[in-house]
Amino acid sequence: MDNKLRGFGGLILVGLIALGGGSYDAYRTYQARGWPTADAEILSSDVERVFVGRRKGGHAWFPRIRYSYTVEGRTYSGSRVGVAEDSLLVRFKFDSGGYNHKNATAIANRYPVGAQVAVKYNPEHHEEAVLDANMSATTTYFLVIGGIALLVGLIGLALTRR
Repeated sequence: MDNKLRGFGGLILVGLIALGGGSYDAYRTYQARGWPTADAEILSSDVERVFVGRRKGGHAWFPRIRYSYTVEGRTYSGSRVGVAEDSLLVRFKFDSGGYNHKNATAIANRYPVGAQVAVKYNPEHHEEAVLDANMSATTTYFLVIGGIALLVGLIGLALTRR
């Protein structure tokens, strides 16, 4: 296999991985947007600096928000802000899931301790809840970049086969 074919094959693979992970997160976001809401109270709100490897200068910042909410008379606690926090892209280290300090602080500031907010909770697993059921910028990024990589790889592969 010559280098051009290998390069375009690599682009196709990267595109499929990014599109797959982004599509999974987009689907989970779509599901969460339809979940019922419950009133919640913010118990703690802070940011944490975490080592994430060589990317992003070795560290990223994460908003750490804890909240409690009640569903059908039972109280639950949660810490997920957005749907994509435990995405496949984060789990398999394609993305750290972190933020810069300014953005993490801005998110934490939206949820001050003692604030009453609405959470979306999974009707089948009440212990699963999120504060924000909107699609993350990371999910959008992976969908766009994945689509571009796949398209360029397929076009390049088709042109080299002529």
